[in-house]
Amino acid sequence: MATGTGLRKYATQNLGMAFEEATAAFLTSRKLGQSGANKMVTSERTLDFYRFDVERFFSYMEKIGHKFYNQITVSNVNSYLEHLTKQDWSDATRKKVLRVLKALFFWVEKDGVCRQEKMKSFRDLLPKIGQAEGKLYIPTPEVLREFLTSIDTSTIWGLRDYVVTCVMIDCGPRIGEICNLNLDGILWNDARLFINKGKTGERLVPLNREVTLPQLKRWIKERERIAQCDALFVGRTGYRCLPNTFSQQYGRHRRRSGMDLSPEGVITCHTVRHFFCTYYLVNGGTLPGLQAITGHTSLSTLQIYMHIARQLTFVKEEHEKASPMKSFLTNTMVKRRLHRT
Repeated sequence: MATGTGLRKYATQNLGMAFEEATAAFLTSRKLGQSGANKMVTSERTLDFYRFDVERFFSYMEKIGHKFYNQITVSNVNSYLEHLTKQDWSDATRKKVLRVLKALFFWVEKDGVCRQEKMKSFRDLLPKIGQAEGKLYIPTPEVLREFLTSIDTSTIWGLRDYVVTCVMIDCGPRIGEICNLNLDGILWNDARLFINKGKTGERLVPLNREVTLPQLKRWIKERERIAQCDALFVGRTGYRCLPNTFSQQYGRHRRRSGMDLSPEGVITCHTVRHFFCTYYLVNGGTLPGLQAITGHTSLSTLQIYMHIARQLTFVKEEHEKASPMKSFLTNTMVKRRLHRT
């Protein structure tokens, strides 16, 4: 394997690769479709997810004193898996992290240099991952307003989360697309947003002039005090936010409002996107228009939202007129009045 050149310099005392070297080699194998990769070429966006989650794993191992792969033990991996269960993540996010870990261990099994360095896979320790829960939760406008009210905008981070949520309600971008936005992506005069690294390519989406643009201006004014890069949304270090930043922040906002115990579902970044798609159609938008804004590759995916939108509008209104319960109750009440007289 080409990526193995020079890796043996780290394999002193049978320690295997250093974490940084293992990360680089793993990502290169994904990019080139080598050593068990399920695609010939992996997209840059997917590589970013791989990088973040692999570095998360190795960072945990560094905190317990390890620097090389072969220092990792079964107990260490089980401890990390237990750590993952305590994170305030959605079911989909937790399974994504486990899939990346599974891919890392599968690479260890297949890669020639890894086998040469006697690096252990640990893949058999992973729980059965399966698919993310298929239930589609769409918050109502009332629930979403309650969630926004729970965000303390007197703090800079609360303001950031509030503005991010406003942008998602307005034009429904994915949270990864939000994190990739740059300052120059806001076209102020045209009231549009340039999504430069979308899952389905670049696109321009409209922004509300009365609400979203003023909120963005408010955030940018505060952002100037801490920003160390050109990212639109930055974290405490002054650098670009990652999707996990907002997953954790949303969890804090839900707990503050008591909305994390809802039996119907919880508000996450992606359920806000569901809200946009559904209520765009409820308010009279078209499927082609929605597709152009959200970047969905297939109209068939959006048919799910169309079905729900019809339930919320046409079917509900028709039911109010046609339900037999209305005439049944009316006739029953008339008969009772006649009987009493």
